[in-house]
Amino acid sequence: MKKVATLLVAMTLLLSACSGDKGGEDTPPDTRPIPTPTPEPLPEKNVLFFLAGTDLYITDTGKETTELLEELGTTDVSISPDGSRYAFSGGPERPHLNVTRVGEKSSIELPGYSPSWSPDGKYLAAVVPDPNYLICDAKAQKAAATNSRKGCDVAGRAVAYDAHNLQKDPQAAVGAGLWEVVGWSAGKIVVYDEEEDVLSVGKPGGGNAARVVLPDPGPLSIDPVELRVLATQSQLLYIGDPTELHPVSVSGTVDFTAWSPNGTKALLAVTDGVARDLRIFDVETGEVKPVEGSKNLVGTVVWSNDGETFAMVTGKKRSLRATLCNLALTCEKLFKSDGAIDLIYLDS
Repeated sequence: MKKVATLLVAMTLLLSACSGDKGGEDTPPDTRPIPTPTPEPLPEKNVLFFLAGTDLYITDTGKETTELLEELGTTDVSISPDGSRYAFSGGPERPHLNVTRVGEKSSIELPGYSPSWSPDGKYLAAVVPDPNYLICDAKAQKAAATNSRKGCDVAGRAVAYDAHNLQKDPQAAVGAGLWEVVGWSAGKIVVYDEEEDVLSVGKPGGGNAARVVLPDPGPLSIDPVELRVLATQSQLLYIGDPTELHPVSVSGTVDFTAWSPNGTKALLAVTDGVARDLRIFDVETGEVKPVEGSKNLVGTVVWSNDGETFAMVTGKKRSLRATLCNLALTCEKLFKSDGAIDLIYLDS
């Protein structure tokens, strides 16, 4: 027992020495400041596509150049993910697609309207009229089944053109309806029919498409990663699978929304009173943060392809400015504009 006691005393002295114990004095607390992470720097240059009315422009902030690409005469336009091509049409009234490579004058003409490039750049979705089907009283029927086309609209089918061979016959995705392409989600085309209040989802060449009744969704945007929507109904914002929507707490009226490419965040344009500003919504936590300097938001907002930055336009009348922000909400001015513009593409 004496040897054991001696051993315990020795261990106690050793531990006391190792811990820096000096006669029972307390170790002073570490008062050094905790380092904070440095925000990611904003890109040194960006390429932006925007519409001024129905004219398509491209601006390179690195070179400080802005160029008119084409007087489209329409706002029904989509930019390829790599920024090398754009597709536009005159809508259902003039259902002809034009696909043009940036810097070239000639274009490829295709049947269809409501173009939308897939996020991976492999497909160009569009709605192609099908004269064999008419929409009469919100119901699709074969043209031969009705005696008159009066009061009827030609139905359209959502298809996917091969982006590497646009002249190839497109793959069918969604059957007849008065469709507008909303976007892409998880490799599928998402379309909406305002007449029937129906959202439909179809995979290129993938057989029958799923349909969901979604009454009066207001501004509608689609999660590119999984099938979730952001929709406004009766001035309230909802999120979720189209079959099961849940409310999102936002003060003000949500005018439009934009999902980030990875589906984790969304930008919300909100009018609260008379002013519109921009807020960023964390989809996973439900947190909504204001974006500083976004008061008097004008036009649309756009995400970069990598989801790390976004751009917006703010100001009044002929004193507008385009601004670039990152996820830390560090922002800087890109350029000024003396007229209203809508941003439609931002590179990574």
